[in-house]
Amino acid sequence: MRPVSNPEARGPEARRPLYINKIIGTASRNYNFSPAIIARLSFWYSYSRAISLVETLRKPPRNVVICVNTLRSNVRYVIDELKRAGLPTTISKIFKDTILVPIEGPFQLEASELKKIIVKVQAAEDIMMGAPRLYHPGVVRLEDDIKPGDTVAISTRFGDIVAVGKSLIASTEEPSGPVAEITKSIYQKPNLKALKIFIRGFAYESNLASLQALEMWDVKPDSRILIISPKLSDLIWTLNQTRCKANIVIISKTSAEEKKLQEGLRSLKMEQYIDKIEWIAGNLKKIDISEGAFDYVYIRPKSTKLGLRPRLAALFKERDFISCFRDALFLVKKFSPGLRKGGRLLYITESLDPIEGEYILEILIEKLKFKAVRHQIKFGETGLPGFVGSDCALRVFPDKHDDVGLFAAVVTR
Repeated sequence: MRPVSNPEARGPEARRPLYINKIIGTASRNYNFSPAIIARLSFWYSYSRAISLVETLRKPPRNVVICVNTLRSNVRYVIDELKRAGLPTTISKIFKDTILVPIEGPFQLEASELKKIIVKVQAAEDIMMGAPRLYHPGVVRLEDDIKPGDTVAISTRFGDIVAVGKSLIASTEEPSGPVAEITKSIYQKPNLKALKIFIRGFAYESNLASLQALEMWDVKPDSRILIISPKLSDLIWTLNQTRCKANIVIISKTSAEEKKLQEGLRSLKMEQYIDKIEWIAGNLKKIDISEGAFDYVYIRPKSTKLGLRPRLAALFKERDFISCFRDALFLVKKFSPGLRKGGRLLYITESLDPIEGEYILEILIEKLKFKAVRHQIKFGETGLPGFVGSDCALRVFPDKHDDVGLFAAVVTR
């Protein structure tokens, strides 16, 4: 007998994989997120929740989160300066020295008949938030017959129109320097970098999810702290929290990463603290630390960053998730022995996938013999059920908490 070739004749169980592949493929095309992402989020959260998460990731949160650099200023002065700039402000009811400023939008764009300048996704994400100009590094191509002064639509190669502007060049020109002046974006985020309080290093941007994770870590002055690949905002928080009275060692994967952190400190007028930090960069496999040498350890591995917003496209494949998992596993195995008994290790990652979050925590507990530390969670919720220690972890979901997607956990030994 010949095998049945018609899928409709195989019964619902046989048709189901084809149907699942079809809806995942459709969602992937609709949202510009790879099938691997849609499939993984659907597996962990259900298909409808996966779509909710992706739709939210493609938009910014409602507010910018501004933290006061208390080493240089105070919350009252920063609020007064924000009000002088005409920005509405709200003091966070959850975290001290934290201010919320709303992002305006979404606005409707009349762009269906306009010729397009096609831009890279990262440039589009900046422009959709109100960046005033498009520069040539972000340009993919210009459609035909565009002349200087023409009103144009700014679009990704996937067809997402993020802004309307005035072209500064013609289609026949090689893009160089500024390519378009933006007249209207979908959203309008305040231009904080132009404000005096940011120029003088009195404030910096962060997010509520990271602040909750750092509060769980609860570093103290006069302690020894090991930090692996931090975000600049997390480093600033640590310096503020310890009043620069801790012995801090920062390990970076590359000298470029280290340089970027140091430049960030200089931009906040905190260059005097650079020499107080011990900086180590290079091949992490060749870096050794003494066992039990630190009171606090912070580990932020390479990740898919499948939690950052806005995210107009994400094309990770299955191997990208595996690569990030392996990097996280290497870091916790390599550097967790540096934590003294009774100390605290913070593992933090901006991802929604448990392979980068809950599963690493489970390995820390079951294989490396750490204990999860339970905390009061003021923002977010506990980790996904079914993993060892997840009831002590932090999960922040974009669609539920209006912030970035993040996983964090604190363990001790």
